[in-house]
Amino acid sequence: MLTLYDFHQMTLDEKCTAIWQGEFIGDRKDGDNKAQLYSLGGFYAEVFYDPSTNTINKIRAFRSTNLVEPYLSGIKLSL
Repeated sequence: MLTLYDFHQMTLDEKCTAIWQGEFIGDRKDGDNKAQLYSLGGFYAEVFYDPSTNTINKIRAFRSTNLVEPYLSGIKLSL
């Protein structure tokens, strides 16, 4: 299983490959950019990219569920 530490040691290309193996959670606007969130088992990875150039600007990996909250604001639950 891939760990957060292992992920931080990867190159950008390796991180992108690993993220495709994860589970997509959602996306959100981040200024002019978009951010997408993926679950990779024991941690989350957030990909920031420019949709006009289709370029990844940054990848942030973390365990904190607090950072997942911005992705949940658009979800409506029905009982």
